[in-house]
Amino acid sequence: MALYDRDYMGGRRGGRGDLESPFQGGGFGKIFGGGAAGALIMANLVCFILVAFAERALGGGFVTHWLALSIGGLGDGALWEFISYAFVHEGLFHIFANMIGLYFVGKILQAMIGNGKFLFVYFFGALLGGAAWLATSFGANECLVGASAAVMSVFACFCMLYTQTPVCFLLFFVLPVRLKPIVILKLAAGFEIFGLLYSLAGGGTVVAYSAHLGGMAAGWISARIIANGGLNALNSFSLKKIFSSAGNKKKRKASDYFYKVNIDSPSSGPSLKEIDRILDKISSSGFASLTEGERETLRRARGFDKR
Repeated sequence: MALYDRDYMGGRRGGRGDLESPFQGGGFGKIFGGGAAGALIMANLVCFILVAFAERALGGGFVTHWLALSIGGLGDGALWEFISYAFVHEGLFHIFANMIGLYFVGKILQAMIGNGKFLFVYFFGALLGGAAWLATSFGANECLVGASAAVMSVFACFCMLYTQTPVCFLLFFVLPVRLKPIVILKLAAGFEIFGLLYSLAGGGTVVAYSAHLGGMAAGWISARIIANGGLNALNSFSLKKIFSSAGNKKKRKASDYFYKVNIDSPSSGPSLKEIDRILDKISSSGFASLTEGERETLRRARGFDKR
């Protein structure tokens, strides 16, 4: 088995920070990449359909009234709205935009920091985004729905942890543009701040810019905590404990795997002992815990592994 064939280097591990699909053996979970990101996408899609049926059966606006975040709802004691609003969307385009962002950015971040930390980043974004929206909301009849704040938290956390990794995207879905994540984050934050100022000045808009900025702030805070070695208690979180089938209940530990690194000349590359130490560190604390020197060692080892 080569260096990057190790289970937890490929984004699927059975030890700490379990990244196995919550729907073991296949199913819908793997359609969306599996793990926490896939489960959240499924949860949002299921809620979208259920709310649509419930609205039709009980009357338009009835269900949304009890799930959307609002000053009036919180005043009535509906504290669950701080979370439930993030699973309600206004139309197909709204949920599509949020879920496509969660899929492409979320599955990368999840593979690096693990399910537990990823869920923290996501729900922290929903909470702080909701709080930021309430702080700038002056209408008792207004309400907030959508996972945008949570997705923005995931996006910001990714950009902060991997600031120098170039990302290529299509501007206006046509022009390929290659930028570093930290630059994209700064541009997005600038746009959101401009939009917030415009809305506060009386400009008409249905976009909750303050919630987006609150989500970005949550992602920034989360990235700082993770980079400094925090939230490691969440590494033991395992979706498999909840969703796995009866035949897949046994947890595999890092010691259950046999590792082999294909390096032609051990003397010309990193030692096997050093590589194993770094990979074990990833297994226990996540990729973000590595120093720049340790990441360089992995890059060198990968080069020798492909020779």
